Amino acid sequence: MSLDPPVLEHVNKQAVVGIGMIQWNTAFISKDHMPVLGLVLGGCVSCELFCEGSTRECDCKDSILCECLFRCLEDDLVQMLGQFLDVCFHLNSLCHEKFAHLQMVSATTAVNNFDTKHEDMIHDAQLDYYGKRLATCSSDRTVKIFNVEGSSHQLMASLTGHEGPVWQVAWAHPKFGSILASCSFDSKVFVWKENNGQWNKIKDHILHTASVNSIQWAPHEYGLALLCGSSDGKISILTYKDDGNWDVNQFNAHSIGTNSVSWAPSLVPGSLVQTTSGQQTKRFASGGCDNLVKIFREENGSWKEESVLEGHSDWVRDVAFAPSIGLPRLTLASCSQDRTVIIWTQEDPKGPWNKRLLKQDPFPDVLWRVSWSTAGNILAVSCGDNKITLWKENVDGEFAQIGDVNES
Repeated sequence: MSLDPPVLEHVNKQAVVGIGMIQWNTAFISKDHMPVLGLVLGGCVSCELFCEGSTRECDCKDSILCECLFRCLEDDLVQMLGQFLDVCFHLNSLCHEKFAHLQMVSATTAVNNFDTKHEDMIHDAQLDYYGKRLATCSSDRTVKIFNVEGSSHQLMASLTGHEGPVWQVAWAHPKFGSILASCSFDSKVFVWKENNGQWNKIKDHILHTASVNSIQWAPHEYGLALLCGSSDGKISILTYKDDGNWDVNQFNAHSIGTNSVSWAPSLVPGSLVQTTSGQQTKRFASGGCDNLVKIFREENGSWKEESVLEGHSDWVRDVAFAPSIGLPRLTLASCSQDRTVIIWTQEDPKGPWNKRLLKQDPFPDVLWRVSWSTAGNILAVSCGDNKITLWKENVDGEFAQIGDVNES
């Protein structure tokens, strides 16, 4: 790992290492689904750490991205997010040994790594909201859940039921309880819930007719809603209702297959710098085998195609909206089989999408995953050459590489 970011002197870095709750937890899939599962967590977990040394008094004990973070903006402490890349987590899987190693890293020193006991390649790994539990999924058709605290780990559950490789897992917001979703090549999506230490399946979503490749829970402000993208070209949204039933909304999206989906942030653009009212219209992005990125919005209870973004010349492998802290601009990243990353920005909800390449020269190999840091100011890109690169926008609006993780 080669990282040399600036660090604010008054920050207690050891506290960040010890708690490790910040979520920047996307797994990076490399060529031919040979996994290089990357997990990079930046920033600090406690509002107290953001505000230590600040001119503002802070009595907030809440977790990340509380109101105190916004109050600290004028003290430039928001820069702390992303500047802790020398104190980060990195999760990787060596598929030829069938290991999942959880590593808590300070600089380049690993303090913990363990064998997940998966019997085949690992395709995804996600920490929950608090960073205390890790879910992994594999071609062995299982999902495993671990408790991870500091240097200790414990296998809590091994979930079975899928009939093909499990591609992704996703944790719901804890306000809904301990809920995990998984999607598989078997065209099914399962929703699991923990009660008194026991995990049970509470929903089988079996309407898709081909591999379900991508899932993501909606921002918790929208309720318990799961977005699913499938190789059958369709997207579906599962929504839990107060009566205990699930509504399913399914519609066509990409003619020859949907590879990825991403919810837009719920925060109203511009709310940080000006008074706004109401809630943002629900929107999400999808990437497909038709080389397109599409934006959908909810309108009168149904979903409409809002924009079609053209720019890639091969399959779009992943799309990711940047988290919002209320700035006016909405930002979306997409990566493709064509070895490019495009940054799409929209200055007004009804305005056009502007595109620019993350870098002018193509990457060395196919690109598989993109993931934003918690503050939305650093982008991680996973490449088929088994390298993860980290990019940050400078004051001139250009993205510059600030680090890389090389797993050979």
